[in-house]
Amino acid sequence: MADDTTTQSRAFASVQQMDDRTEGAIPKDRPFLAFALDVASQMIRDHCGWFVGPVATDTLYLDGPGSRLLVLPTLRIVAVTAIRQSGQPLDPTSYRVSRGSGMIRTATPLSVEFGAIEVDLRHGYDLVPEPIVDLTLQMAARALGSPLGVVREQSLVANVTWSTTAAGVAGGTVILEHELAALAPYTLGPLP
Repeated sequence: MADDTTTQSRAFASVQQMDDRTEGAIPKDRPFLAFALDVASQMIRDHCGWFVGPVATDTLYLDGPGSRLLVLPTLRIVAVTAIRQSGQPLDPTSYRVSRGSGMIRTATPLSVEFGAIEVDLRHGYDLVPEPIVDLTLQMAARALGSPLGVVREQSLVANVTWSTTAAGVAGGTVILEHELAALAPYTLGPLP
């Protein structure tokens, strides 16, 4: 079930952080809180174009660039443990890794074949950057603020406007325009 807080989460923020940040207004046992944090985190990862964090061990399957420069879909390489071209391992002394740009330069040009390159690596931030944690909490809170998509309720004595992302649009899990700017340092540019 989506609101099970005991499942393994890949969220950038925890249910405890939400409880703390909202001073209990969104408690850690709130149904669907873990799910909202997971969804917000995945939307941020999708926008950024890579895993971001925390550090993960992955195998990337890439098309051969036909050049000596291999651009990986990551912005922070911790370690490259192996590179294979058409199933054959490359000599580790035949390439150099740029840990902060996600690029590898090889001694000789790589294949031009689709799917010819495999890279085993560890990548991502050890600690997820605070702007990303903050944005994850904001997005999840917005989504939980109007779970039925209601924008406004009114009675004779009260008028309540729920979380909105635009005029007449209920909160939901979205990345707002000003939040995109906060993600810019963690977002991949177009890959060649």
